Amino acid sequence: MSEGLKEKLESYIQVEMRIAELSEKSVAKVKNMVIKELIESIALDSRKHAGMLRALVALLEHKAPFMSEDEAREVAAAIREHIKIEEEAIEHYTKQAEQAESKPLKTILSYIAEDEKRHHMLLKAISEMAAKRETLTEQMIWDLLWKYTLWHGAPGG
Repeated sequence: MSEGLKEKLESYIQVEMRIAELSEKSVAKVKNMVIKELIESIALDSRKHAGMLRALVALLEHKAPFMSEDEAREVAAAIREHIKIEEEAIEHYTKQAEQAESKPLKTILSYIAEDEKRHHMLLKAISEMAAKRETLTEQMIWDLLWKYTLWHGAPGG
């Protein structure tokens, strides 16, 4: 991995952590549970993004086998179950969003449904990688991230 790429990823990690900290701080004393929970959910997403970026740095630096055969079997079984649950969640949230009568309810349920769809696609890709039990290359990781990026770097994303 080029040093420039590592520096960029590490700077993105810092940005995501700063967003999380600011989000949490901004609602620390807020009593409105709706606003508080929504902002804290955004903070969790930012922490998740930072974790994913840290995983990228580790994978790109070491290029070690993704996991052992035993780990691959365990993870594959868990992922299959997780995928099944995600499918049910996607169906549930999508249906509820379609039937929602209020805009806030529809917006939040639709957002969750879309998030679950992204989880589902990423889990399937991880499952395929685990099945192959191969060393992840930098190109594989960029391809994976690009494929599941919502706006592919365009405005809005």
